[in-house]
Amino acid sequence: MTGERKKVIIVVGPTAIGKTAVAAYLAEHLSTKVVVADSQQVYKYLDIAANKPERELRLKFGFYLVDIWEPDVQFTVYDFVHHAQKKLDEIWALGRIPIIEGGTGFYIRALVRGYNLASVPKQHDLRTRLEEVAKTQAGKIELYERLKLVDPISANRIHPNNVVRVIRALEVYYSTGVPMSMLIREAPSKIDPVFLGLTASRQTIYQRCDIRTEDQLRAGLVEEVQDFLARGYDYNVPALRGVGYSDVVRFVKGEITYEQLPDEIKKSNRNLAKRQLTWFRSEPDIAWFNIELNKVENVLAYVESAIS
Repeated sequence: MTGERKKVIIVVGPTAIGKTAVAAYLAEHLSTKVVVADSQQVYKYLDIAANKPERELRLKFGFYLVDIWEPDVQFTVYDFVHHAQKKLDEIWALGRIPIIEGGTGFYIRALVRGYNLASVPKQHDLRTRLEEVAKTQAGKIELYERLKLVDPISANRIHPNNVVRVIRALEVYYSTGVPMSMLIREAPSKIDPVFLGLTASRQTIYQRCDIRTEDQLRAGLVEEVQDFLARGYDYNVPALRGVGYSDVVRFVKGEITYEQLPDEIKKSNRNLAKRQLTWFRSEPDIAWFNIELNKVENVLAYVESAIS
């Protein structure tokens, strides 16, 4: 039926909270597949700090949109909506209810709310100039101040440290003369979401972030970045802008010592977790489950009730 809304289970929460494990558990019990909403896992060749699902889980439950994009090409929210919608259609066609799992809130919001994101073409020369300005901390601040002047609504939505989104918003304004916030409109969506939010005490979240950082370093995070750069990729490619990778780049460039590196990555992960919690708590209709108080069976029971 035209306009019919279809169920999608959406698992969100801060980094290191256990979204992948919960999504896999639900996928197994509901005989379905998972689509990933993560701005770092899409890129090829960098696995450790991106926390990609293990190969066995991908083979069994899909975890689509992982390892699909070249690391030196920016993956945008437009790209995510396009690719995610195709995967949702494939899963619905099998008579299953898809699961979306991830921590990139803007991707999920754009998909679920049916944003009509005006497809403003990339302006490569302009973007290169803006990226050149952003290579210094003072330049990053300057770009954010520019955005506040020409598009205060977008500036309020975008964290000052999210250089990729700041540059994209400026690119849209400079190439069209219209603020990006004016080009975003909600359109009818065919998604009927069942939102699940995973959370815990701030102390527990931070502990999990710290443990993950130590595990990543033991797994060879520094060597992974060094090998990646040895393939000929530049420090400034989009895939190296994520949490963990950007800190290792600072170490490789000699800006911080190896002794400082673990604390820098831990701090970055904690800040990411705070931003994610702030974002998702502003979203309506999320059923929150504290992982310290709830078993995964409680989550499954809620989902089964919500989709029945």
